[in-house]
Amino acid sequence: MDVFLQLEEQGDLTESNLNLLLDILHIMKRKPLKNKVVDFLETHHQRTPRQFAEVAITVEIGDGLKLQATNTMSKEKALAMISYFMQSNVKSWNDVPQARSYIEQLGGITCERVQHACLQFIVKCSTSVAWKKLQSEFEEGKLQAVFQTALITDKLLEQTGMSEIPIVVTLSKENISVELVSHALREIGDKLAADDEFLSRYSHSMQSSYGPDIRTATYKMLSDWMKLGKETAYRKISELSEEIGLPSLLKKLDLG
Repeated sequence: MDVFLQLEEQGDLTESNLNLLLDILHIMKRKPLKNKVVDFLETHHQRTPRQFAEVAITVEIGDGLKLQATNTMSKEKALAMISYFMQSNVKSWNDVPQARSYIEQLGGITCERVQHACLQFIVKCSTSVAWKKLQSEFEEGKLQAVFQTALITDKLLEQTGMSEIPIVVTLSKENISVELVSHALREIGDKLAADDEFLSRYSHSMQSSYGPDIRTATYKMLSDWMKLGKETAYRKISELSEEIGLPSLLKKLDLG
């Protein structure tokens, strides 16, 4: 397994590679080696941090813009000037150290880059817990307050001739990566594979279709359901949850 560890360290060994190898070893009936790969895969999850979600924090100008008494420009021109100076003043996360510090102390989140088509701050959440924490901070208005302070500085007010610049902060929900779904499926698979009721009803049919390792078989079954489309997969998981008395399963796929 030394070669596997070296490939893992280089970032060249993925979960899909290992699952493919498990399939090959199953066909070749190399059970001892297959068991070693299964054990390696379990510890691989612990050693290898995975990026589950890339999220855009978008900042826009809100209602209630107030010009200084001596400022006679139109609202449209004021908005264009504010946008120009905000984007000129903020080239990276380093230009908003208060916001960067706040985001990173939430845990499991890295500040990646700033995009300027509109002012977007891109972060990556390394766990589903981190993503939920970021959502919670947003819903409680804490992200709004942090970026209001970080962006609407005295310098910006002086540059634009404004006395107040309200902003609106939103989180994107379009950039949730497939890794987050994959992780949620893995959590569901682990829960099912440990449930006696589920095993008594489905283990034989799953092992016939997907191989003898019950955890791998469960995960492959769920993955095949996802290929049928999100709505179909959610319905099937929901029906299964109710059937075996695990109604909380679907919540693990609630990505907001």
